[in-house]
Order: sequence, then C-alpha cells, then structure tokens
Amino acid sequence: MDTRGRPGTGEDLSRVIAFLCSEESDFITGSIIPVTGGKDVLGKVFHQEGL
Repeated sequence: MDTRGRPGTGEDLSRVIAFLCSEESDFITGSIIPVTGGKDVLGKVFHQEGL
C-alpha cells in the first residue's frame, strides 16, 4: 500500500521504467529511484521526528 492507501501496480513501475528509458531522463545518472508510493519518504520523516 502506498501513502494514498492503494497498492502499487505494474503500470506504476512501468511508467518509471519508460521515463528512465526516454530522453527526458538524460540528466539522471547513478541514481536510485524508489518506486514506493512515498513510503520511503514517510518513513524518514517519522524516523527523524522520533514518531
């Protein structure tokens, strides 16, 4: 489940893959792009605030 309460789909992942294969992503190098629906950011916020 993502932060909006819905599970991620194969289409969600395929959109990221299509973007990374396109010329629009030509300035992105050596990066890890999590496709988590915001869960990774939410966890960091909670961890930093001690929640």
